[in-house]
Amino acid sequence: MAKIFKFKLDSLKKYREHRLLSAKKDMAEVLSRLAEIESQIKNSAIEARASMERAYDFSHGNVGLLTLEASLLGGELSKKRQFQEDLQRVEAELEKHREWVAHLAKELKAVDKLEEKQRERHDSTIEMREKRGMDAWVAERWPQYKLQNKIGSEAS
Repeated sequence: MAKIFKFKLDSLKKYREHRLLSAKKDMAEVLSRLAEIESQIKNSAIEARASMERAYDFSHGNVGLLTLEASLLGGELSKKRQFQEDLQRVEAELEKHREWVAHLAKELKAVDKLEEKQRERHDSTIEMREKRGMDAWVAERWPQYKLQNKIGSEAS
């Protein structure tokens, strides 16, 4: 019976798979924060536009209302700037996560290649043993085959 292949670095492979999955989850959280900030920027722009329209509609030359709406608009613009700074910070963080995920994927791929090579080596060893066993069985069963094999190798 052929020996079953057992990858000796299986625990390392599982550990690297776990690290990659964890890094992907962290990156998904950062992507979620990024989408939230982009939504806040969009909402801030909508609120700023609405504020400008209200200021225009209600002012009708009233300087006091224009001043009040201008200060509200300034607050909206300030919030938008803060959101944009947050967006840049989160985008930089996302880029670091992408690099880390790529690095972990390469590490896992290296372990996968090692496993594949070891499996191929194991399979070829098993195949070679099976051929030798078959040759021994044939030579035992039909001794003239053994003699022909020796003659064929001497002729070479």
